[in-house]
Amino acid sequence: MDVDSCKGTEILPDFDWSIPPSSPDVVSNGIDTSDQCCHFLNPARRVCCEGYDYGRIFLVCPVEGYDTCAYLKRVDKEWQGRPRKVIGKLAQENVALQKFVFDKDAEIMRLKEESEAMIMKHKKEIRTRDRRKIWLTCLVCCSTLFNGVVALVIKGFV
Repeated sequence: MDVDSCKGTEILPDFDWSIPPSSPDVVSNGIDTSDQCCHFLNPARRVCCEGYDYGRIFLVCPVEGYDTCAYLKRVDKEWQGRPRKVIGKLAQENVALQKFVFDKDAEIMRLKEESEAMIMKHKKEIRTRDRRKIWLTCLVCCSTLFNGVVALVIKGFV
């Protein structure tokens, strides 16, 4: 059997050409022996972890990468009625919360960058102020020394 022959819709009429985000099904050890994909391998059993199909079990080709075939088969029935609405609502809330967390993380990063910039600016201002203080201290000392020498010259000690 040619591997490309199973990439059509005759095997999987409701296939949308994308594998949903998922994780291995730990209950079945990630393998299903009831069927085979185009590579004559037992398909990998996965559990959807996002969106409307959250928690649904499906089978996919165990070969990963470019060599994978289009084998995708749902194991359980699609959610209907109230469960579908509840799961849909929870999925939407999950997406909204993920966006909120992403926005907050971006805001935290922005605030950290601003904080670091303010710290650098503050350190630069402190260095400038310290240099002025040192310069003024030297000026005062030199002025005092000069005044002392001038006073000694005037009194005739030098």
